[in-house]
Amino acid sequence: MMPKRAYLFIAHGSREPAAREGFEVLLSSLRKSITGYPVLEAYLTLNQPSIETSVESGLAQGIEDYVVVPLFFFEGAHVKKDIPQILADLKLKHNRLDFQVMPPMASIESFAEWVVLNAVKKAAR
Repeated sequence: MMPKRAYLFIAHGSREPAAREGFEVLLSSLRKSITGYPVLEAYLTLNQPSIETSVESGLAQGIEDYVVVPLFFFEGAHVKKDIPQILADLKLKHNRLDFQVMPPMASIESFAEWVVLNAVKKAAR
């Protein structure tokens, strides 16, 4: 039986092929690390699948519970308004859906530590 929870990673979307390729590489790593649950992808703009398409596809597979991970650095308009509105519209359409939205990356304390370890210290060499 398919698990009812999925992890939905949302990228902004870009006209640059390298951006989509980078997202695909990240998703491949995440799928190896997150076992037992589907790892889904979505784009806010420009690329497919859209958030709506990914959630509708998951719903067709019996997935009703989503851990939403917006791959955005800061709490700008996309994180504060656009993504919550899309999720609210989906919930109105399918009231059994549940979305747990993770915070933007820069607000996570370990992200700042990662920057220091991987950017600042490496650049100082």
